[in-house]
Amino acid sequence: MLTSLTGEEWRRMRNRLSPAFTANRLKPIVDTINKSAKPWTEYLRATVDKETGEIDMDDAFTRLSLDVIARAVFGVDAGTYQREEPEFITFAKKSRDGLSLKLVLFFLVYRFAPSVAKALKLRLMNMEPIHFFRKVAADVISRRRESGERQKDMLQVLVDLQSETPDQGITEEAIVQSAHLFLLGGFETTARSLSLISYHLACHQDVQDRARQEILKVMSDGISYEHLSELKYLEAVINESFRKTPVGVINERMCTQDCVLSNGVTVDKGTRVQVSLVGLHLDPDHWKDPEQFDPERFLDDKINPFVFSAFGAGPRNCIGQRFAWMELKVTICHLLKEFTLEPGPRTKIPLEFEPSQMITTIKGGTWLRLIPRSS
Repeated sequence: MLTSLTGEEWRRMRNRLSPAFTANRLKPIVDTINKSAKPWTEYLRATVDKETGEIDMDDAFTRLSLDVIARAVFGVDAGTYQREEPEFITFAKKSRDGLSLKLVLFFLVYRFAPSVAKALKLRLMNMEPIHFFRKVAADVISRRRESGERQKDMLQVLVDLQSETPDQGITEEAIVQSAHLFLLGGFETTARSLSLISYHLACHQDVQDRARQEILKVMSDGISYEHLSELKYLEAVINESFRKTPVGVINERMCTQDCVLSNGVTVDKGTRVQVSLVGLHLDPDHWKDPEQFDPERFLDDKINPFVFSAFGAGPRNCIGQRFAWMELKVTICHLLKEFTLEPGPRTKIPLEFEPSQMITTIKGGTWLRLIPRSS
């Protein structure tokens, strides 16, 4: 993945992919996300427990996130809202299963004992889902080249980029690999982010009501790209969820030259430095009442980007954050327009997290009660 590359190799790949994530190229994809979100709200109505009104938002957001990836990246309808589990979800879960304690152990062996990893033929990734998703992308590209079909998705963006910038060396294999990396890097983190955001909204009705009022002022049948920038309070809510319960718990960087920190500690070139986002985001030296969920703090423009680091900072920040923000905002707009969120009998209060997962996951699922606001 892009995050694992270093030096000139990382710089070349970043420069190749960055033009695919400009606002002008991503703008049409908002329509695609809207198309995913509308049937998703219908799926929620049909799936909630008829007695308690509860639903596991982890599963619901996983289906939504995969449908967005399928439509907006691969350009296919994956059928993720079917009762029976389609292939797209099955193979995505197999990719996701690597984001666990097993991956941590394998990663440590690779880093500190590469000869042992080679001798044991350890693989960090399950190759079966990799082959599946790359075949999906390759088939879509081939079909479009033959028919001349065009769609509003990331595959089309990358294919157009390949034609417009032949000197960048963007091969068809690179496009196929990039589509798969978008899935790996986006679907699970986005789904968990949405689960945590919805949990906080359910537990803070005043925040939910204010966010909904803002949304209803600009939203009709769907939400347009132009209106997303007007949702300042919703953006503050999302940021506060990132601060209070960051999905990724650490940021890691490698020191590229010897340096001395302000406290006198020397960091040698080649040293890997890990920063605890939980420690940083809940540090009372930087945040007033850090345990309090208060979106108001993000309506102040004075937030230090190196104290709040939801998508990383500096030149190696998350390349897909603009796409992620679009998906998060559009999804929450549809959710709050159609439902009121409340804690239910199985809602974890206070929060408990699953210790075996590499990304923040609520133990036992994110169970919430959904109350329809309209028929």
